[in-house]
This record gives sequence, structure tokens and C-alpha cells, in this order.
Amino acid sequence: MNRLKEQREQYRAYRKTFYKDYPQVEKFEKTKKALLMALFLLFLSATAISAYMQSRLLTSPGPFFYIAAFVMKMDWVFLLASMTPKWRINTALYLLGFYHIMTTVSSLAEQGIFSFGGFLTLYANAWRAYPPAAAGTTLLMIYIVMLFLTATWLVFIPKNRELARQSEELNEKWKNSLAANFPVK
Repeated sequence: MNRLKEQREQYRAYRKTFYKDYPQVEKFEKTKKALLMALFLLFLSATAISAYMQSRLLTSPGPFFYIAAFVMKMDWVFLLASMTPKWRINTALYLLGFYHIMTTVSSLAEQGIFSFGGFLTLYANAWRAYPPAAAGTTLLMIYIVMLFLTATWLVFIPKNRELARQSEELNEKWKNSLAANFPVK
């Protein structure tokens, strides 16, 4: 156990020295990770509320987990893929955002709502009749907006694209360095 702690401390110290020359890249990576984790938690919350509301219609609470896992699988894949240093993969966040917009518009069309005023009326009525469902919808809307903002921050700002390229190069150096300095026994 002591050896594990010792190795962990060596690893952390080595990582700090590795990023010493690239403080902006380290800050960029931390910010990117925080944004993607916030997106993940927002979607997790929205999905949990939605799955709870759907599972209440069933007699057993077991389907709650199946519904949540089924709905979340695509978002997990996209968000985890965006955590890699490669900046081009972050354009997939736009696809995810458009998917959620199309799903929302399709759901509204099924209800016969084709205008923004109709949406606001439905939304206000939902807060009165089903507050948890309206809260889940609100979280999903915030999630969609944050998806687009995060994707824009990662893809279209030249400084961040350059930091992502540097992060990619550092990641390669880091992998090679780990293999050389911390061999697996």
C-alpha cells in the first residue's frame, strides 16, 4: 500500500515537471475536462429525471436503470471521445446537439406544437402539472446550449485549437515518457 502511494506521488511530481514548460496547455486541459464533466453531469441529471418519470408509469422500479442507460449511451460515447486531445473529434458535439434539437422538435410536433408560443404555453403548463418533467426538460435545454457553446469554444477559437494541437503533441511525449520512466513490471 505504501509503495502504491509512493508511486502515485512520483507520478504526480513527474507530471508537474512535464507541464512546467506548457502551463497554458495544462490550464486548457483542466478547463476542457471541467466543461465536459459539467456537460456529463447535466445530461445525467436530465436523463435520471426523465427515466424516473417514465419508470413511474411502470409497476417495477427496475426499468429505471435500463431506460437511463439506453438513453445515455450515445452521449457517453460522444463526451468521452471529446475528452481526447484531438480537437477535430470535438466537432461531434455539434452532431450531438443537433440530434437533441431534432428529437425535441419531433416530440413537440407529435404534440401538435409548431410555434414558439405553443412551446412556451406547453412548458408553463408542464411546470404546473408535472414539475419534475419540466425540470428535466429545463436541464436538457441547458445541456443543449452548453453543448454548442463548448463545441464552439473547442473548435472555432484558434487559440484553443492551437492549445489542443500542443496537447496532442504533449500527450504523445507523455505516453513515450511513461513507458521509458515507469516500466510495467
